[in-house]
Amino acid sequence: MVAKVAWVTGASQGIGRGVALRLARDGYRVALSARRVEPLNAVADEIAAAGGMALVIPADVSEPGENEKVIGRVVEEWSRLDALVLAVGASSLMPILDMTDQVWNQQLQLNLSSAFYGVRAGANVMKPQGGGSIVIVSSTAGFAARAGFAAYAAAKHGLLGLARSAALDLGAFNIRVNVVAPGASATPRIPTQLLDAFAPGTALGRAGVPDDVAAAVAYLLSPDASYVTGVLLPVDGGLRISFGPVPPGGWAASAAESANVWIPGTEPPPA
Repeated sequence: MVAKVAWVTGASQGIGRGVALRLARDGYRVALSARRVEPLNAVADEIAAAGGMALVIPADVSEPGENEKVIGRVVEEWSRLDALVLAVGASSLMPILDMTDQVWNQQLQLNLSSAFYGVRAGANVMKPQGGGSIVIVSSTAGFAARAGFAAYAAAKHGLLGLARSAALDLGAFNIRVNVVAPGASATPRIPTQLLDAFAPGTALGRAGVPDDVAAAVAYLLSPDASYVTGVLLPVDGGLRISFGPVPPGGWAASAAESANVWIPGTEPPPA
């Protein structure tokens, strides 16, 4: 049985690293890309130590043409590409009245254009081989917004439109395209105080970790998701469904403190 081949961008740290390690454990041969080679080599060493196969290809995938070069190297080495995970991204906090054209363009180039370049390059290889699966890593900023994140939120919102259009364009070739949207996750780029601020707003009461997102990505790439395409899968611990920080004891306990709210299973309030 021929091992499947995956390419993961942003694989040097955080969610991209977590995805790469998970796919290697699942038996994929994994090509790793990011701009810095040293942390990529460290991830490759982890994969090799666990008995997997990794190929380090440093690249700036936000630049046109770089994606085709990387995929060319992957195909040269392993003859195919079954799975593509686009995990490059970074935010820049800046109020819209202060935002320069340079910051706006950089954010869209890194967070949105890089994904377009990757989808196009990957699909051009997957089409003649009979199909494949692409997962784009977005963010909860892809369906919500916060002050100061105009460029980042615009780019992340754009990823869903890109994925859905690509899913329609590529479905006839058995190429699936989906999106995962992590909430605040414990990665080197996220300050601990920010994680602490977000955690109470989730239904599960904790911040995420890269393995949470990697598990969702692995599902979307797997045969179990063979009839799933064009979807957005939030991996945020329930952040998007709440009104805000969860009160001590949970929503039910908080509501029960009010004489005007009746929780089924408890004694009704006095008339």
